[in-house]
Amino acid sequence: MKYFIGILIGGPVGFLIGHIWNKFQKKEKSDSIKLNVSSYLVSIGELRVYRAYMKEIVTSVDHVWGDIGKKYFSWMLSEKKLAMVFEFEVDFVYNLLSKDFKVFDDINGVSIKMPRCKYDVKIKDFYFYDEQGTRLKILPEFLSSIFDGGVSEDEKNELVKMAIKQVEEISKKVAVNIQSDVDRMTRETIKNLLLGFNKRIDSFNFYENNITHDQLNIENPGLLEEKITTTEV
Repeated sequence: MKYFIGILIGGPVGFLIGHIWNKFQKKEKSDSIKLNVSSYLVSIGELRVYRAYMKEIVTSVDHVWGDIGKKYFSWMLSEKKLAMVFEFEVDFVYNLLSKDFKVFDDINGVSIKMPRCKYDVKIKDFYFYDEQGTRLKILPEFLSSIFDGGVSEDEKNELVKMAIKQVEEISKKVAVNIQSDVDRMTRETIKNLLLGFNKRIDSFNFYENNITHDQLNIENPGLLEEKITTTEV
């Protein structure tokens, strides 16, 4: 059994929690250059339009964990009656420098085709808790105290790899579930960015919805490695 709790955070124009990273290089005599709609939007560079904070509570281990994950974590969750918790944030990002970002400006208005969305995932925490709600650390000595002979380095590395895979799978699910909200926020954000141009957006198209592995970026996978493989006091 799995469930997740999400807090979706946006803003009137997508900037309250996001930010625009401006990669546009200033040109000489820029005061004499009049930007058109396309070059203006491209100058923004990276547009972060949405952030979702997630807490995923896992009470059973599925195929994502592989044999090593099932060997250790299935037993812990079922026999020890523990729950596994992942906390992380997902930023929804568009690279407006991408060749897939298209802007057509004519007498009918502005037509925009967005590039694929990128999902920046930042892991905030990973831990277990018991039936009394007591939070438990996941440490090598904790695993060793449960299983005779302890956990080998290869098995620890496999657990780290499977934990990262689990976060990726959860992130994909989050992205699919709220992509329509992200699309709406993106439209509103760009519409507000173009207010000074007195232009009407004639059409707005998004990239196909199938999320591929290269769209997901786990920013700090080392946190999971530290939680699983590093001894703490």
